Amino acid sequence: MSTQKTCKQCQKEFVVEDADLELYKKLSPTFDGKLFEIPAPNLCPQCRYQRRISWRNERNLYNRKCDKTGKNVVSIFSPDKEWPTVYSSDAWWSDSWSAKDYGQDFDFNRPFFEQFHELFRKVPQLTLNNQKSENSEYTNQAQFNKNCYMCFSTSNNENCMYGMWFQNSKDSLDCQYLEKSELCYEVLNGKNCYGCKYCQDIENCRECYFCSSCVDCKNCFGSVDLHGKEFCFYNEQLSRDEYLMKLGSQNLNKRSLIEEIKKKVNEHRLKFPHKFYRGKNNENSSGDYIQNNKNAEICFNARTNENLKFSQDAWEARNCIDLTETLDNDFCMEIEGCGWGNNQILSSKIVETSNVYYSSHIYYSHDIFGCVGLRNASYCIFNKQYTKEEYEKLVAKIIEHMQKTGEWGEWFPIKYSPYGYNETVAMDYFPLEKAEAEKLGISWQDNNFDLDYKGEFYKPHDDIEEYIKSEEEVKKLLSGIIKCDVSGRPFKIVPQELSFYINNKVPIPTKNFHQRFLERFSLRNPRKLYHRKCMNEGCSNEFDTTYAPDRPEKVYCESCYQQSVI
Repeated sequence: MSTQKTCKQCQKEFVVEDADLELYKKLSPTFDGKLFEIPAPNLCPQCRYQRRISWRNERNLYNRKCDKTGKNVVSIFSPDKEWPTVYSSDAWWSDSWSAKDYGQDFDFNRPFFEQFHELFRKVPQLTLNNQKSENSEYTNQAQFNKNCYMCFSTSNNENCMYGMWFQNSKDSLDCQYLEKSELCYEVLNGKNCYGCKYCQDIENCRECYFCSSCVDCKNCFGSVDLHGKEFCFYNEQLSRDEYLMKLGSQNLNKRSLIEEIKKKVNEHRLKFPHKFYRGKNNENSSGDYIQNNKNAEICFNARTNENLKFSQDAWEARNCIDLTETLDNDFCMEIEGCGWGNNQILSSKIVETSNVYYSSHIYYSHDIFGCVGLRNASYCIFNKQYTKEEYEKLVAKIIEHMQKTGEWGEWFPIKYSPYGYNETVAMDYFPLEKAEAEKLGISWQDNNFDLDYKGEFYKPHDDIEEYIKSEEEVKKLLSGIIKCDVSGRPFKIVPQELSFYINNKVPIPTKNFHQRFLERFSLRNPRKLYHRKCMNEGCSNEFDTTYAPDRPEKVYCESCYQQSVI
């Protein structure tokens, strides 16, 4: 029988299924010969997700000093923060310090989270997560990149700028969820694409513009649900010459005309049915942007998982629940930013570890409880070294203490996050006003670290041709400061960026990177499911979908959708 509960944060009712309770039992650890069952959660899945990502800052970067070397560094921690201590990547990974030097005894007269917070404040943190990259200082949650700028959660890219989740891509700008692609601009969810602009949900496409849900297409414009097509204009089949003539008449060099085309394309898309989810090759799974999953329930942007539930941006997980930004995990629960591990429980940013509980920033370690910043360690509690026998006995006593305080089974409280709520990913998925955040006990970043500029702003030309034909205009643009049309925040165009605009005949943006990100982000459905019926006449199939009932799209079940696009 399922258990009905009331979320302690949002006060909404939610259900804990028998299968969930069974998984919690499997994940429950044994210490000193005693089984410590993980209790059913007190927060609903959405509030648990919000709590995890309130500890994750991806895109807000600052200039500050490394607290060890005094050198200027790019950091996810603003310079006004008194804690935590921040080290550059070179300093943090060096042998010049040890996280064990900050070890402390556990005080059984105080709550666990209060003591963990004190430890977290003391142990040096990485300025940002950027590994094995070249000329890519302004990237975070990133690795193996070359000549990349303002890219986040990315790896193995070259000459990419202003985006999130680029993978194995080159020479692309202002994209999100882009894989194995080249020369793309304003593409949301693209794989194996070349030279595509202003597209969404495309795969194996070439030289397509304003297209969505297209596969194996090339030289198409404003089209929807096409497979293996060429020279289609708003889904109308044309000859090569007819298509090129129509394409040339669009004048994509002008920003103002592109905005008009976007409105027309959005109206055109509503004429076509939408499959209730994006993805393929899933068995007994639900969510959105899911692929090659088996028994993956209520998951988003998830691939190749089995027996997974309530997870986001999770790949290759098995027998897990409540994962966010993870890769290759077995028997894990309530983790964020973790990879290559098993029995990773209620932790954040731990890599290549096993049997790790209530810890953060742990690497290549096993049997760790309540620790911060350890590498190549084992049998440590609050960063202190113990023997295996001592570790087992003390962890058992601490869990018994946490059971009494009601902390056992809970993730780190939002109020202890080192970021202001408006700096975190939580602000994207669960936007709050400052007053709302403060009611939850969450801090807020009030200080403004934008470029301090009080002079005259530069207004970019509408047509990119003005810069192609005039070196003088290029100089004015590169030396000028632009005011974002929406947020009013000042920003600059950098030479690498301008080169892309000129070579690909893309108009200069008048919105800053953060605003452009938010507008692309809004094109993806919220990560929330609604139970609905297929809207195809005569079909009685039901499903869970991210399309809310009041949305204008026609939403079909998979079989009806497939029939409609063939």
